[in-house]
Order: sequence, then structure tokens, then C-alpha cells
Amino acid sequence: MVHFIQKFIARQFDHEEEKAAIPVETGENSTKSSYHPSIKEGLQAKVKDPLWFLCRQWQMAEFEAGNGGSPIRMTYEIEDRSMDEIVYHDGHAQIFDISVPLEPIIEGGSDKSMFDNAAGFEDDVISDQIQKTPRAWKSDRLEYSFKLRESSEPDNARKMVLNAREYFGERMDWYSFTLNKKAQATNTRKIESIPQPVDFPGMPKVRFWEFEDYRINIENLVRDHPLTMLLTDFLMLFSNDYFIFPMEQTAGTLRSIGKVEVTDVFGDTVAIQPHVTVQDDGFALFAHNEDDNSDSVRCTSANLFLPNKIAQSYTSDPLEEIIFYRDEIQEMVWAVERKYWNKGVIDRADELSRKEPEQTQAAGNTKSSLPKYIIKTPVPEHWIPYQPQQTGNSQFILRRARTDSKFNKDNPQYKSAILSESKWICEEEIQSVPVLLTQYVEMTSVQTGDERKRIFWIGRQKQRGKMKEQIKLSFDRLEKV
Repeated sequence: MVHFIQKFIARQFDHEEEKAAIPVETGENSTKSSYHPSIKEGLQAKVKDPLWFLCRQWQMAEFEAGNGGSPIRMTYEIEDRSMDEIVYHDGHAQIFDISVPLEPIIEGGSDKSMFDNAAGFEDDVISDQIQKTPRAWKSDRLEYSFKLRESSEPDNARKMVLNAREYFGERMDWYSFTLNKKAQATNTRKIESIPQPVDFPGMPKVRFWEFEDYRINIENLVRDHPLTMLLTDFLMLFSNDYFIFPMEQTAGTLRSIGKVEVTDVFGDTVAIQPHVTVQDDGFALFAHNEDDNSDSVRCTSANLFLPNKIAQSYTSDPLEEIIFYRDEIQEMVWAVERKYWNKGVIDRADELSRKEPEQTQAAGNTKSSLPKYIIKTPVPEHWIPYQPQQTGNSQFILRRARTDSKFNKDNPQYKSAILSESKWICEEEIQSVPVLLTQYVEMTSVQTGDERKRIFWIGRQKQRGKMKEQIKLSFDRLEKV
């Protein structure tokens, strides 16, 4: 009976290699196989119930969709402004070349404070540059602050102004600036381009039987956060609905985007609005905040500044390193001076540790069984205190002080150039998280004509720090000898 069934099924195929595997009884067990030597039926992708697919489309409201035409032409109006003038917080203005990266000019102070050869690393040159405070540096805020505007526009009413009030010395980008003053675009130019579908490695292919990139395995993506899972699902399901179009912009310019229109394959033209116009939380991707000094911060994506930033740079070990931390018990701020420059990098703690044996030897080795009376805990010399002082408007500001009366104006307790500039510090700048300030030599290379030029400058950086030193102040106590 089994052989009869096999012969009957074999007649249903045109070719001998398409014979199906039929269960064959061998004793008490029967072996079944679901494999078929031909992929013809699988490639046909037959639909057993087309009505089910139509019902699912109706259930998911896919029939309610609007015009689904693909874009074929993009038309937009733009105006570029060259932001080639720096206005420092003291009112001094300086015109610069936008082909040069902005970080060396801001952090170095001016073109004269930069040097373009390896001889700039000499100790005498570094000592001279460290003592010069960059114009953009605000010592009471421990950060850079400046503005950018266009120098070619004679009418002040039409000048666009960008404000960088809190630049910490890190990499500069569009988010470092806010719109301090904006004007209507008048000298616009019209550009047409062809949108291109979004494409990325691992993207699902449009054709039914086209294989994806074997080098990308979606299952290996780390989905430890709900947003990562949502983004992955979104890319897999809706990525073919998005298009991009190229828009070149010169580094160092502020682009104002006017009217944007998209034409699809049906000939319909749709006007595209900015993705962000007003936002209360004060931040949006690729959108500048409008710095209007109001309570609510507005955002706009109709303008985008593309700074000429350095692509890569090399920094030396810190020449100066100071960490600020708030002492809540004593209601004051300590500035721990770790390193300073004096014809070389000097570690302040090591310097003081070498003085302690000399002071101990000079005092003599007197032994006593009686406990020693301590009026107050000795504070290391490289711990400089900042005490709160009330200003005229009922606010507080931190004022630099000293821990020993032997220090004075001619013999200061501090040794670094940063602390010598920071006599006053705004109290809100030092919060519960320590603040680390470093000063270092930085180098990058820029293309000037047919040759590549190296630029060296002294830079500063403000970042979060970690307190390594600990001190517990106490008064009127006895200590065993």
C-alpha cells in the first residue's frame, strides 16, 4: 500500500527531482520529513486568503491615508551670512578669517597668542602665554563668553548676532550658540534638488526577495532601553517613508532657511514648515534658542549656524589644574591647586611634602607624654578658600581669601594663573558637584592654500571633577602624641 501511494504522488510532478518525501514505516516508528528538494512553491509566495489582508488593512486604518506620492523635486530658499566678527564681553570686537577654526581664536585670545611651529612649546613662550588672560574668558564664571556677528553688513538692524555665553572649552558646535538678534532674510537664493530615499546598513530592502546586508545582524543590537527598542522598530518598519536631500553649507556661516516646497510624483506641491518653531523646555535638535532674556525660552529651526571647528587636536598634559568643591559644613568653597606652571609643571602637593621634613627638623624633635592641644586643623597651603560675601542686591558672591596671615599681595597663597585672575566667583557656578579647571597646550593643523599649517595655543577647559583630597576641619581638640 505504501509503494502504491508513492507512485501515485510521483506522477503529480513533471520532473523527477521534485518528488516529495513520503513517510515510510520502518518497524514501529515512522519518519517524517518537511524538506522538499524544490523551492518553486516557496518563491511563489501564495496568498491563501487575500480577504484577510484587506480586513487587516481596514482594521489598521491604512485606507484612511492621504496622498502617498513619492517626492521628486525639492525647492527651497536660503541666505548665508558670514559670521566673521567676534565681540567679547568687554565690548572689544575682532574680525577673523572663517577658514581658520574658531576654537584657537577664542581660547588663544587672538591671532598673536597662537604660534605655528614646534618652537612654541618652549618654556619661555608657554610662561608668557599662560600669564595672558584670553579676552573671551570670564574669570567670575570660569568659562568663555563671546558673541559672533557679520562684519560685512553695515546696517545694524539687519545684523544677525549669535551669543555663546557658556562655552566650557570643549568641542564647539551649533548647540554652543543662541540667537541673540535675528533679522529677516532679504538676499535669498533659490535652489532645486532631487530627494533621495534614506539608506543605511541593515535597512530592510524594498524588493520582496532581495537579501539584506549579511554584515548587519539586527538581533545583536543591545536593546537595554525602551527608546532603543522603539527606534529599532521604527527603522525597520517606516524607514522607507523618509527621504533626504543634500544641502551644502560653508563652515563659519549662519544659514537662514526660507520657503521649502516639495513636489511629488502626482504633481502636487506641499510647503514644508520648520520642525520646531516654539518650545518651552529650551532645547531642540538642530535648533537655536532665541536669547531674548525672557522667562520662556523659544527655539527655532529656521536658522542654523555651522561653526568652523577643529576636526582633531592633540593636547598636552595639564599645565595647570585646579578643582573647586563646595564645603556645605563650613559654608564655603575650596579651590585645591593641584598643578601650576613655573618653567615646568609643578605638583603642588609634592612641593609642599618636600617642605614638611625641613619644617619638622627646624622645630626639633621634642617628645612628651602629654596630649597636644590643637586650636584648629592645619590646612595645606594649596587649599585656597573662597568665602561668601553679600553684594548690594542681596545676593552672594564668592571672594578669594587665605588660610594663613603670612600670605599677602606680594606673597600670595595661590600659584596658578587661573586663580590669580579669579578674585571673585559667582556662587551658582560651584554646585554640589566639583568643578575641574585645566589649562594645557593644544595643537591642530589647518589647510591654508596648498600647504598644511600647524597651530599651537594655550587652552582652558571646565568640566566635572572628582574630589580626591579630603580634609575635615575641627577646632579645639586634643591629639595624642
